[in-house]
Amino acid sequence: MKRRQLLLLVLFFLFYAGAGSVEPMLSLFFQEKGFPLEQISVLTILPRLMIFFAGPLWAGLADSLRIHKLIFPLTMALSIPFALGMLPDMSYGWLFLVTLLFSISFAPVRSLCDGMAVSVLNNKSYEYGRVRAWGAIGYAFATLIVGFFAEFYGSQVALILFSIFMFLAVFINTRMKSLPQEEIVSFNVFSKNIFSSWHWIKFLLIAFLAGTSISMVLTYLAIYLKDIGSNSALLGFSLSVASLSAIPFFFLAPAVLKKHSPLSVMQFSMMTLALRCFLYTRVTNPAFIPLVQLLHGLSFSLFWSAGVLYVKQLVPQGFDASGQSIFVALYFGLGGVAGGFIGGMILANQGAMGMFNFGAMAALIGLLVSLIPSAKKKSVQN
Repeated sequence: MKRRQLLLLVLFFLFYAGAGSVEPMLSLFFQEKGFPLEQISVLTILPRLMIFFAGPLWAGLADSLRIHKLIFPLTMALSIPFALGMLPDMSYGWLFLVTLLFSISFAPVRSLCDGMAVSVLNNKSYEYGRVRAWGAIGYAFATLIVGFFAEFYGSQVALILFSIFMFLAVFINTRMKSLPQEEIVSFNVFSKNIFSSWHWIKFLLIAFLAGTSISMVLTYLAIYLKDIGSNSALLGFSLSVASLSAIPFFFLAPAVLKKHSPLSVMQFSMMTLALRCFLYTRVTNPAFIPLVQLLHGLSFSLFWSAGVLYVKQLVPQGFDASGQSIFVALYFGLGGVAGGFIGGMILANQGAMGMFNFGAMAALIGLLVSLIPSAKKKSVQN
């Protein structure tokens, strides 16, 4: 068990280092290729769209057939050639196709990581934040070195570093032994219960609105910083500050979740997210943006840790990957699509101020939804 947990920490570090290499830089990479903002907004929502559609399908396939050992490394390995395939100069149509294939293969990896983590932790799932903290360390490490190398070699270095980290993650994953899982309910019963439970519906609405808000920050902050005069080094530093601020709050999350319910923690995070978006509208000097980025730990780390634990409490044993994939699908998937597309349109027509104001409003609406009372949720055997 100790060896499995150690490999799990390394896997989280490598996967999130790969994600940190490419996710914040993708919009800038497309911009440097010379595409207009309207086309960039379509390309940047493809990974989010596939998280919503392809992610749950991959995870459901893994859970229903119990083939996590195959699906997990396969999807990571498939993402590598498609990431490198975006590097050559090509027409918008071909780039759209390659980005789509990359997005389909990469879609389930985050939820498969979370599903594996809560399965390994089992009845200590509240300690998930300590595992996820190593992902935040990897993300911060990657954004820092990407910003440094991008100053000399351009944003395409992000895709190269992503491929290196993913290759190492595949290797580590193949060294991990699968956990024996006993199916308690059928996959059909699990799926029907999701859409008949008010707790699930309310939670998914909250995840969608919070994901919409933070997606605008994650997708377009790099472009905003360039527009207000930031160089690549300061851009990379600003992104790294956000990732670094996430680390201590992931480590603190287990203690917080022992004293407070997951829902109350998510409510606090949404208030902080609204404040974060508001502050972007007031700070126009790129040198002060890192101070705002310090709120990332409160607005994301605590929310994500609470959300993962909330899902773990709702789903039956054997369906951790599917449950987490639905959370990811609404937060990073559908919420990411809404944030990427709507944010891109607002950014093009009303500027960054209008976009960040919309992000603050989405977070506050999510907070209001969370305050709607509901019956006591039923416990599940897990």
